[in-house]
Amino acid sequence: MRKGTTTLSPMEENDELFRSSKNTHNASKNEGLSPSKSTQTWTVKTLLQEQRDDAEEWETSEEWLERRSLESCGLTLSHLLSQCSTAAVSYREDQVEIESESLADFQMQLYQAIEMYHRRIQWLTRGSRKIFGVVTGSRLGVLIDSSDMSCSEERFSELQRHLLLLVQEQLCLKKQLHFLSIGTEVSSLWEKPKDVNPKRLQEVQEWILRLRPSGECNLLQALEKTRSHAHLDSLLIILSSCVDL
Repeated sequence: MRKGTTTLSPMEENDELFRSSKNTHNASKNEGLSPSKSTQTWTVKTLLQEQRDDAEEWETSEEWLERRSLESCGLTLSHLLSQCSTAAVSYREDQVEIESESLADFQMQLYQAIEMYHRRIQWLTRGSRKIFGVVTGSRLGVLIDSSDMSCSEERFSELQRHLLLLVQEQLCLKKQLHFLSIGTEVSSLWEKPKDVNPKRLQEVQEWILRLRPSGECNLLQALEKTRSHAHLDSLLIILSSCVDL
C-alpha cells in the first residue's frame, strides 16, 4: 500500500465505504463540506444551503432532482471509481486504491446528500403536500368531486379540512384560480378565473364550507366547461371515487 492511500480489495470496497462513515457523518453536521475533487455542477454544501428555500419555491420532485440527484452531485459509483487507481497484486488480481482524503470527502458528501433527501421526504409528507402533492401551474383550475359519495357524512368534514389547508398552503401562491364542484350538474365559484388576492381566497374558503352532496360525479361536463378557459395552464382534479360520467 502506498503512503496516504487506502487500498481496497474488490470484496472490501462497500464495507470500507460505510465502516468509516461514523466519524465523518458526525463531523459533517457541524462543518461545511470541502469542495469535491470530482467535477460536478452542484456541490452538496451549496444544495443544503438552498434547502430552506425549497418550501418557498415549491419545486416538483422532478425539478428538485434535476440539480440534486446523485449524478448531479457527483456521488455515483462511477464518480467514486474515477478517483481510484488500480495496482496489480498478482497476475490474476488487481487492487483498487483511493486517497484517504478523497474517500473521506466522498463519504461526507454522500451522507449530506442522504440527509438532504430525508428532509425532502419529510417536507413532502407534511400538510397539504401529503394529500395533494406539490400542485403545479400558476393559473390553476380546481375541480372538486361533490358527489353524494364524496360528500357523505363520514368523509365530508375531512374533505373540507384538507381543501382549506390546500388553499392556505399552496393555492394562495398561484396567480389565478378557478373552482368547480362536480355533481350531477357542475357549478363554479366564479364565471371565469380570478386573480388571487386575500378577498378571493376568503371567497374560496367560504365556498368550500358551503359545498354539499350533489348527486353523481359528472367529470366530463366539468372538463368541457374548463375548455372555455384556455389561459388556465393546469388542472387539479380531486376525486374520492370513480366518476359516473
